[in-house]
Amino acid sequence: MIAAFDNSFLALFFIANASPRPNPATGKPASDCHWRVQSLVNKLAEDGDQILIPAPVLAELATYLLLPYSSVSFEKVLAEIDNGRVFHIAPFDRLSAILLADATSKAVQVSDKRGGIDAPWQKVKFDRQVAAIAKAQDADILYTDDESQTRFAKNEFGLAVVHTWDLPLPQI
Repeated sequence: MIAAFDNSFLALFFIANASPRPNPATGKPASDCHWRVQSLVNKLAEDGDQILIPAPVLAELATYLLLPYSSVSFEKVLAEIDNGRVFHIAPFDRLSAILLADATSKAVQVSDKRGGIDAPWQKVKFDRQVAAIAKAQDADILYTDDESQTRFAKNEFGLAVVHTWDLPLPQI
C-alpha cells in the first residue's frame, strides 16, 4: 500500500508535543495523537508499505523546524526521512501538474474554483496540490486532519482519507 501524509501527520510523527487539529464533529482533538501516528508508521513499515511526503508538505514542516525556537532539528528529521525505508519525498511532477490543472479546471467550469472550500485561494491551491501529488504517486490513502485536503482527496482524486481521530489508540 502507498500512503501519503499531510503536514499534520508528519508534524505529529516528528514533534512529540505538536498540537493536533480538533475533530470537527466534537471540537476536540483525539488524545495521544503522537503515539497514534507513531504506531501507524510502525505498522506501515512492518507491512512494507510506503509513506509519501508530498514536497510542499515537507516545505511546510521545514518552515517550522527551521525557526529558532523549534525544539526539533530539521537536519535530524531530514536524515530520518532520507535514511528510512518507509518515507519517500514525492515531487510536484508533470503528472501532478496535469491532475491539478484538470481538477481546478473542472471546479472553475462549475463556477466554484475553490471546490466548496471557504478558504483563501492560496490555501485551496496548496491543499489541492498535496492531493494531486498523492494521486500522481498512486497513493491509496491520504492521512490528514485538514478539511479541505480531505474534500479534495476524496471528491476530486478518489483517495481514501483517515484522520488522527480515526486511528486506534496503540496497545501499551
